[in-house]
Amino acid sequence: MDEAFYDFACDYQSIVPFMGKASNVVVLRSMTKMFSIPGLRLGYMMASEGLIERATALKPHWSVNALAL
Repeated sequence: MDEAFYDFACDYQSIVPFMGKASNVVVLRSMTKMFSIPGLRLGYMMASEGLIERATALKPHWSVNALAL
């Protein structure tokens, strides 16, 4: 579920509370939208431990630029 713009939606119900019921749910959020820092391309993923381990094995060591770090 892409929740990059969830802060801007009125009465939005996040899927995060339901993540414990299914191990295949991934929620993506963008910090660039929430904190008004366009161009930084900084966000995060919430998922089960197994999915995070699999995603971590696939990502490059430096997945964000120096400014975001």
